[in-house]
Amino acid sequence: MSSLRCKKPKPNAQSEKRSAPAHAGVFLSYHAGMKPEPLLAELNRMRKDLGEDPTDIEWLTLQHAFIFISYQHKEFEKYVAEASERGEFKEYEEEDGI
Repeated sequence: MSSLRCKKPKPNAQSEKRSAPAHAGVFLSYHAGMKPEPLLAELNRMRKDLGEDPTDIEWLTLQHAFIFISYQHKEFEKYVAEASERGEFKEYEEEDGI
């Protein structure tokens, strides 16, 4: 298990569902569950564990996925929030007490 896991703050009436800052005039609503940062941190850890090797398809895949997702952070944040609301991280959150 990775030690890069984020713990969910204790729930209160305001933390369960709130509005994110406006981005391009649009307010995004997000769930207080999984955040994109631990997913990006894990992807980055996997990439660094392999060591830079431009001849290795596994390293190339992780490298370009990490860069692309990092550049598209707002879209990834929205995707993770929607997936969290659908319960796609439920088992992870229950196991980690998030």
